[in-house]
Amino acid sequence: MEVQQTAPRLIEVMGPPGVGKSTTLKALFGDPAVSEHYMDRFVSEKQLQYLGYDQEKTAFDRGSYRQAFELVFNILAESDLRVSRRVFALDMCRETLLTRYKLENGAANSLGERHIVHDELTLHRALSVLPFSRCKERDAREYFRVAPVPDKLIICLAAPETIAERALTRGGLINGYQDYPTEDLPVLISELTDCCFIAAEELSQRGVAVGFAHLDVELESSMSSIREHLPLASIQHADSKPRKKSWLTSILSSALCPAMELATGEAIQNGLPAALLLA
Repeated sequence: MEVQQTAPRLIEVMGPPGVGKSTTLKALFGDPAVSEHYMDRFVSEKQLQYLGYDQEKTAFDRGSYRQAFELVFNILAESDLRVSRRVFALDMCRETLLTRYKLENGAANSLGERHIVHDELTLHRALSVLPFSRCKERDAREYFRVAPVPDKLIICLAAPETIAERALTRGGLINGYQDYPTEDLPVLISELTDCCFIAAEELSQRGVAVGFAHLDVELESSMSSIREHLPLASIQHADSKPRKKSWLTSILSSALCPAMELATGEAIQNGLPAALLLA
């Protein structure tokens, strides 16, 4: 299957916190990942940063960004969280929306033609806020009706008991789980799983391609489950990838030429040291 020669396509990955999506993606692509066809969230965000891409302050006054942010604000305002936790959660959501806006508006000129696979973006962030909602089904449905959408969504699922066990053995509870008694986590995770199905329903109606990946205890099985929903059939295991260039060199070599309109390979080579110093 060939990659379309257009602006990057955004693939979001979401699932209940602790399901294992980030671990599985790192095993599948490498950490950090930049290849001929894909880049992960770390690389895509850093690339925009190194290229000096910023965004307008009016981003949150625009359409779906404003609606999503206002909904998160209302959920947190009505919650029983202490104020410091509300501020932290709201700021985290703000940064996520800002990143989403940057990718949408900076990708066409700065990120080349790769698929961006992002596992900490707008749709997944909802699962860090919905635990504090007083009516999860209502707020989930409203959020996924208005949130900025990707080209494709991959929803990662596992048994609630398995996710709870993973979350409790990570050395610190994940955002969204910190204010819940540990014995109640499987129930909360089951509710968040229901929110994932709501996301699939609402986003399908909005024209987003949705796939489900079941993340097993076996890493190879989890990788295969995600791989079958990715646009390109052939994805090498991270361990078998040639790693001749660092991720930063790969980013700069793929992006500096169109961004700075350098015409020759010699000009790119001469431009790298300065860019590295600035980074």
